[in-house]
Amino acid sequence: MKKRSKKNKVTEFVSMTPGFAEMFPIIKAEKYKRDWIDECGKDILEYNAAVKSCPISKLKDASMSRGRSIARCPGIRSFMRAGYLIPLPCDVIIETYGDGEKFEAAALTPNINNMFNVVNQNGTELHKYSAFPPNTLKSVIKLGMSWNVIPSEDFVYIIMNPFYNNEPRFTSLPGIIDPYYDTQINIFLLWHILQGRETIKAGSIVAQLIPIPRNIVTPELVCRSANIQDREKFMKAANILPLTEIRDLSNVSKAMKTIFNS
Repeated sequence: MKKRSKKNKVTEFVSMTPGFAEMFPIIKAEKYKRDWIDECGKDILEYNAAVKSCPISKLKDASMSRGRSIARCPGIRSFMRAGYLIPLPCDVIIETYGDGEKFEAAALTPNINNMFNVVNQNGTELHKYSAFPPNTLKSVIKLGMSWNVIPSEDFVYIIMNPFYNNEPRFTSLPGIIDPYYDTQINIFLLWHILQGRETIKAGSIVAQLIPIPRNIVTPELVCRSANIQDREKFMKAANILPLTEIRDLSNVSKAMKTIFNS
């Protein structure tokens, strides 16, 4: 087998169920298109057009006039583009009965080799020791996805909920996957619909996987009050993003380096 170049590091996902990798492959998060992003972009274009024709209309929307459209938030944008997204390989039906405890869950798949499955984890200890949000089923629903990760000396992976996806029915529990301990990708859902019958459609994104260096180092911690120089720098930094066009956000980091490295 040809050895990979260290410069071209690869994360390799292998599905144990025939057909899953071809029909519902894991994808790079940066390739995923969200409908609401397009809607937000249209709103910004309409707003800019209105401002050009009538500048006083800028006062009608204080949030946009201060440059605070969600499309401009670098933290959200960077998160949505980070790592990989894991789609559901088949429809999953979850039915609840209003008491917060009883539920039934089933995967609509031929279940080849029984590799993809839904495990009803009743009486989970997580609820006993860790408080969960209101309107959450008292059981964690485990999805055995049939995906495995080839271990690497370079990376482990943070697995977490794919936020900003317009999916309020569940939250995927976060954790860190180290393939040298377990290569399997299992997803654990907190379910928020306490009465009704819901279907999570095949192809729905159920988790986000973000690679981090295996040998990551946590820097030493310093907490202090701002001095005069800090305040001047932070005030300059606070004015950069609102005054920057969305298409020029790549220039923000250059400006920040100029401020804080001076």
